[in-house]
Amino acid sequence: MTKESVDKTQEIVGPAGEVSQIQSEILGSLSKIADLMNKIRQALAQETKSIDIDEVNTALAQIDKVTQETSSAAQESELTSQELAGVIEMAKKSAECG
Repeated sequence: MTKESVDKTQEIVGPAGEVSQIQSEILGSLSKIADLMNKIRQALAQETKSIDIDEVNTALAQIDKVTQETSSAAQESELTSQELAGVIEMAKKSAECG
């Protein structure tokens, strides 16, 4: 394998690793959202006990925060994917010319 091929491969592998990391972060955020939703359901299920509105509001605020973080991570993942597609296209063109 030539040095140029190794360099091209590293250009592709780097952004792909970033996409994988961002996807893991998104999955972690979704897990947090599910946990918070379960806490809300548990609080609402206790009909005979008084529901602590502050607790529900806190949980909703946390869900909002995690949702915003997830959205940010998804946007970053999209940009990295676009960058990766560009690198792949350049590698294809380079291979065709070489």
